[in-house]
Formats: sequence, structure tokens, C-alpha cells
Amino acid sequence: MRDRAGQNLKGAQRINFKNKTTRVREFIGGDDQTDIFRFNARSSKIDITANRLGNRDTVDLYQVDGKLRRTLRRIGDTDFSSIRTRRLNKFLTSVDLSTSSRGRRDDYSADVDKGTYFLVVSSNANRSSKYRLRFSAEDASTVLPTPDTIGNTIGTAKATTLGTSESEQIGGTDNSDVFQFVLGDRQKVAFNLNGLTQNADLSLLDDSGKTLKLSVTAGTSAESITRNLEQGTYYIQVSSTSTTATNYTLTTSTSNVTQTSLYSQNVAGTAVPNDQNQLILNQVPFTATEANLIADELAVPPLFPDTAVLALLNSEDLIASSNATETPVNQGVQLNSQVNSSNTGYVGYTNYALDYSSLSLTPLNADLEPVNPSGATVLDASIGYTLSFDLAIATETSNSANRAGFSVVIVSNDGSSAIELGFDSTGIFAQSENFTATESFTPSTFSMSELVSYDLYVADSGYRLFANDTEILSGNVRTYNFDPSQSDPPLPVNPYTTQNFVFLGDNTDQASSTVTLNNVSLFT
Repeated sequence: MRDRAGQNLKGAQRINFKNKTTRVREFIGGDDQTDIFRFNARSSKIDITANRLGNRDTVDLYQVDGKLRRTLRRIGDTDFSSIRTRRLNKFLTSVDLSTSSRGRRDDYSADVDKGTYFLVVSSNANRSSKYRLRFSAEDASTVLPTPDTIGNTIGTAKATTLGTSESEQIGGTDNSDVFQFVLGDRQKVAFNLNGLTQNADLSLLDDSGKTLKLSVTAGTSAESITRNLEQGTYYIQVSSTSTTATNYTLTTSTSNVTQTSLYSQNVAGTAVPNDQNQLILNQVPFTATEANLIADELAVPPLFPDTAVLALLNSEDLIASSNATETPVNQGVQLNSQVNSSNTGYVGYTNYALDYSSLSLTPLNADLEPVNPSGATVLDASIGYTLSFDLAIATETSNSANRAGFSVVIVSNDGSSAIELGFDSTGIFAQSENFTATESFTPSTFSMSELVSYDLYVADSGYRLFANDTEILSGNVRTYNFDPSQSDPPLPVNPYTTQNFVFLGDNTDQASSTVTLNNVSLFT
């Protein structure tokens, strides 16, 4: 019999069994050590029966990783048995075959995705012998044994109660199950997908169907998602591209998020943020008191006395002639960010303090240390966190549409993902990577001068801003292009690369404001 199954990929015998069972007869052994068969498959279950193969013969199935033409061009002319494993793996992926034997009949099966495949029959037998192969494919989308009771889209989602479990099947003709749940307040939610015999994935969606979080572990490993979420409607989706169905159990749970209060006015109305050991009021140029502390740290008498340090600070316009002011009021603390009776200067509350002992003047540089001795609260965007604060803008002036007299800056624990929001007398805007106004919001149901409860929620690569529990602004976090030495006056630190950094105040020399701030908290 003529050998139609070549010994390299280009010489492979083409097999078509898309709509019917196909049989081939070939010889293997002796001078013919390899037979290769090539076929295309859609997502299906493939069955291959081999009759009369010996114990010195093997059957292997490979899927083409990329484009077939590239694979044939690179390794198609090479005798298959001489291709090194490392090179083979660059172009082909071995597919696991389930095997059963009865006498001289061997049955092989595999669930395969759409693609091109090579079946390789190898032998090291000394004599040639005849064998037969039968190829068939079953559209495994027909194997779902029970009715689909879960909707496939957010429009047909099944309502579920968190803290319970759902058991169903996924795969075959049913590639999506969607569950809806509603949160009445801020919660930490956890989802676990277990009991899989085929691969399945888990997705968390918002009320519009946008994906918030994915869990796509390979194979039958469990999937899990943990996320801090604001109040609202959400969906959890179980999905699978497997052509064979699998049972699954989806378990859900909720717990309270951790609240860290950074500032809250006391009953007597006398508290300022510094009192709670979480935030400190920073000002650049420095107050005279701060300048004297710096001079004490940096002085090296008699060569470099206190007076020399103060003179150097003064020459760099780093000592203020008049300071910003903070005044405790019944609704919180009132901050007037004017320094030197003008817009110049940076004033605000942060969760980091300047380490005076680390300060160098040429160039200006210093270390930051957390205000809280236990360390700054970890802001993990992969789980999600929220900065909450009450704010009223009493007065605000700025010299540019890209600047605001009050800003909020928050940096995640990676030290690069950040978002800055500007609050002026007419509305709110986000700063771009290069500090130009981008996403913006102008209120119609409240005034910027009113005390408004804001929630800035950050998760993964996005942020959402809520005002009085209504979402008003959203977008992506950024990596800011900021050079502190180019500020006027220069800054000794780069806040945008500081891990777990929080700032509320005036961070521009082109604006100033008088604001009332209260009830500042982090939810993690």
C-alpha cells in the first residue's frame, strides 16, 4: 500500500470528518517509522479508534499554536521524529488524549477547541504492519444533560442573595450563567467557583455589564474574586467555552470593609486633623516654626550654623511671610490655603510627614514618613478602596482652567497608579497625566458651597466619584508626569510616586481656597 501519511508535517495526510465518520488504512513500522494526519476541528469532542496497532506503536495529538502556514514554513519539511522537543513546543501544543483499550483496539478521545491538529502515529517496530484508524467528531454542545435554569445575560440574570450558594452546570450549549445581586451599602464581597470537571471562568460586572474583575485560572482549578464594592446593583457571571458541560458550585459571602477614620470633628467642635494622628497639615513654603526645626536638624556649627540654613531657605523662597490657617468649626475644620497673602504655596492634609532629618537643600530632597506610627493604610486597588470626605468650597480662585483651589490626590500601594481631582467653585474635574483638566462634572442638584459627602472609589485601573451616594464622575487612574524640582517653590518630595498616599488641599501655586472639611475616612 502506498504511504499517504508522510513523515513530516507538510506531507501529512489530510482528513475531513466534519460531518461523518472517516476511516483510513495505513502501514507503520520497518522503514516507515512515522505517519502524520492533519485535520481541522471546531469546538467538539474527537474520537479516534485504532485497530491492530502494536505495543511498540504510539499515538499523539498536537494543536497548531499560531498560523498553519508559519508552522509549515518553519518545521514542515523536517522529519518529525528529528524535531527537538523545545523547538516543537514553539509551534505545536500536545493535546491530552483519554485512552481505553480492548484487545487490539485502542480508543482515543479529546475535547478540542477550534483549530488545526496533527495526529502522529509513531513506531519503532522492526517490521511493517497494517493498521486502521477511524476518525469521528461529536458536537459536544449537545451534551448538557439538564435544563438551563440561569439566564445568560444581565437582562435575564437570576437574582441571588449573597451569603448563599448556587449550583448549576455550564458548558456545551450553555456558555454563560449570570446572577444579579444588590448591595445596600459598602461591602467586601467574595465569590468562589468550585466543583469543576471542565474549565470555567468567573467575572464580576457592574450594573451596565462592564467587567470589574476576572478570575481565569486554567483547567479545573477553582476560581475566586474578592472585591470591595460600593452600594448598587452588580452581576457575577460564570462562563465556559468547553464543549462538555461541567457541574459547578458558586459560593458567595460578604463582610464589612475596614474603616480607618482619618479625621472627624469632636462634639465640642475643637478638633483639627492633626489631633487624630492620621493626617498632618503640610505647607510649602515652610512656616517660620518649621524652618527653625529644619535649621536645627541641618546646622553643623560653627561652619554651617542655624542662621546659614535659614538664609539658604529664605533665598529659595522656602519660608513663608504669612501662613495658611486652619480653624475648627462645628462642621469640621476650615482651611484657608492662602500663603504669603497670595495663591503661591502648597497647603493641605496628608497621611505623610516630612522627615526633617533627611532633608537636603542642594538639591531639595527629603524622605516622607507615615503620620500614623503603625504605617499608612494599604490602598490595594486589586481589591478596591474608598476615600470618603465631606467638603464645602466657601471661596476659590484660580489663574487657570486646569487648576483648582482644592484637590484630592490618592496613590495606590504600587506607588504609581494615582488619581487627582480638582474642586473649584463651579465643579469638579480630573487631572490628566500632564495636569490638564479632563473628565469634569458641573453640579445641578447641589452647590459646591454646600457640605457634600464624597466617596472616591478606586479599583484596578479605574476610579468612580460619588456625591451624596450618586455617581458623578469616572475614568481611569493615571501615572502622573511630575518633576518636584520644577515646582515654584520646588518640592522636596514627589507625592505621585509615594505608596498609599492621601492628600486633601491646595497643591498648586496658581489657586487658593477656603474650604470646610470633615469626616475623612478610608475604607479598605
